[in-house]
Amino acid sequence: MGKITPLFGGKAGEPARKTAADGDEPVLTGLIEAMTAELVAAKNQVADSKKEERRLARQGELAARAVSDWDQRAMAAVRAGDDVIARDALLRKRQHELEHERFGAAETEQRQQTAVLTRALVALNVRIEETKNQRDTVIARAERADALPELEREAEGSTGLDVDQALKRLRAKMTDIETELELSDEAIANLAREARDDLRTRDELTRLKRDASKPLAKTVPDDESSRPSASQAVGVSGPQRTKR
Repeated sequence: MGKITPLFGGKAGEPARKTAADGDEPVLTGLIEAMTAELVAAKNQVADSKKEERRLARQGELAARAVSDWDQRAMAAVRAGDDVIARDALLRKRQHELEHERFGAAETEQRQQTAVLTRALVALNVRIEETKNQRDTVIARAERADALPELEREAEGSTGLDVDQALKRLRAKMTDIETELELSDEAIANLAREARDDLRTRDELTRLKRDASKPLAKTVPDDESSRPSASQAVGVSGPQRTKR
């Protein structure tokens, strides 16, 4: 697997930009391109292996045809009573039989090699798609956190790592950024709550000071309560008991 050089598109320090060709954010573009180049090479290997497989199959068919031809020549020589020619034909027949066996074994081995290369090709293609998905996920997280520049700087420090190590490092960086943002949000919320409590306390204190500065109200009797009753006005006391 190729190394990551560079992880982000463009020159170092430049902000990430979308490519006009595919619209993808060029984060990990260098890695994707390297893996895609390996995919092309793997496809060529599979094609060459299948081509060699077909060549061996044709050689095997030619050898089998030669075996049949020399068998017919040997039979013709026997019928003609020429044992020398018949013996020579049988020897040639045996040589082509050995070639047919050799080409058959080589074709079988080549077919197995083609199967191995094909499985590797499929696995690489799947890995490329997974890498693209993981890259897109990391980019989406960075965009939500407004942290693409930080992610780019982290990627610049990942030169020389393979795909798994680089993605692991970038995911860890995004986790740190997101955790820091969560802590910052909580701190901001706490500061806002403390500010509201402090403002409420100051308002309460101001109200208390204002109330304390007011003079105490005097108790003034009203007209009805201060006016004497009729009996009090004429000097008549209440009912008295008579002696018997």
